[in-house]
Amino acid sequence: MDPEKLGVKANNDKELEIQLEKPVPYFTSLMTFPPFFPQNEEFVEEYGKEYGNDSEKILSNGAFTMENWDQSSMEWDLEKNPEYYDADKVKLEKVNVDVIKETATAFNLFQSDELDQAEISGEHVKQNEDNPNLQKVPDSKVFYFKMNQNQTIRILFLLMKMFAELLLMRLIKKVLLTMYWRMVLALAMVTFQKIL
Repeated sequence: MDPEKLGVKANNDKELEIQLEKPVPYFTSLMTFPPFFPQNEEFVEEYGKEYGNDSEKILSNGAFTMENWDQSSMEWDLEKNPEYYDADKVKLEKVNVDVIKETATAFNLFQSDELDQAEISGEHVKQNEDNPNLQKVPDSKVFYFKMNQNQTIRILFLLMKMFAELLLMRLIKKVLLTMYWRMVLALAMVTFQKIL
């Protein structure tokens, strides 16, 4: 699509102007997500479809660069980036990253000093409440559920409607019975008073 029709215009090398069809209050927040980060056009075009497939085809500007990574890697390295603007303040030279899927395995590797850090949960946290190495760190995560929007929602709606009708019928029955017995009791009292 032609950028002008898309509503995007580069004012200069560092400024991008975007026109929206309607107000989007969270638009600037969206721009903080990686898919919207600016890319080095020359670097991206050099690698084409291979761009981002391994650590040799990734361009970064952070405190570390990713090394020894491809899409099937279960381990890789983050090495200090000498080009980083504040490189003098970065104390680590290298970080080894291992993907460990089992909490128990990660915990055992940490206990045997093969890992510097391991994320644990559930029973492992309870068992290590008194462990001085345990650090509880707040973490934010975002999850969402997307239900089958065809049949499932319809069935759930029908079930809710059925239960609502059932509850309503029980309530009506209870009210009518209460009213009936009150009338019977009132008539009995009137009849009893007339006899006296």
